[in-house]
Amino acid sequence: MSFPQSSAPDTTPKLGAALRQRHVTMIALGGIIGAGLFVGSSATLATVGPAACVSYLVAGIVVLMVIRMLGAIDGERGESRGGVGGLYAGSETPAQRWHRDGLSVANRPASI
Repeated sequence: MSFPQSSAPDTTPKLGAALRQRHVTMIALGGIIGAGLFVGSSATLATVGPAACVSYLVAGIVVLMVIRMLGAIDGERGESRGGVGGLYAGSETPAQRWHRDGLSVANRPASI
């Protein structure tokens, strides 16, 4: 069955290609890593059981301690300017400390 064609001009907006190759690559990598985390976690939980949650918790605490230590090192060196801790010393929330320390760890390789 065919539908009759309209003689009115096509006024629908045309979509342009806004994503570049690097954007598509990053989206694909995020999908692969995310799926890998879910599959890996499920395989670990199936093999080990609830103890895997405890091991993930311990690993997370270790990572948190490393981030806090690197943040302390960054503060001791005196190179850290600004940030929430420099403006309001002692009045940070835990989320603000986590954010500051995470940024410190992320920026440390650039300053070496």
